[in-house]
Amino acid sequence: MKFSDVKENTWIRYKENVYYVSQVHHDYIDAMSLHYETIEIPDVAFLTNNIELVELQNHNVGDMVLYVGTHQDMPQTVEIIEYSTGFPLQYYVQTLDKEMSTWTTAFDITSINY
Repeated sequence: MKFSDVKENTWIRYKENVYYVSQVHHDYIDAMSLHYETIEIPDVAFLTNNIELVELQNHNVGDMVLYVGTHQDMPQTVEIIEYSTGFPLQYYVQTLDKEMSTWTTAFDITSINY
């Protein structure tokens, strides 16, 4: 992947970690890890590292999905209530009984295939 190919609100793999690209500047990007650590990746890093775009499954508001994240009290089947860009926690999910909800990443949910 070239630096010029990087787009905001996407995910990349850099040095064996996954990062959310929050901003693209002239000669570096701001990126956030799944642990909410923010780093700057300079354009020259794209010349010396194997940086790849991470393709994620897309979900829509109203989709029923399986929650596989770290909230142990959250039931597995949840509904996507809201979608937002600009931050790694892009999906707002809610339990079917509407008693629990949380913002989560695309890595924490998976489609239900009937």
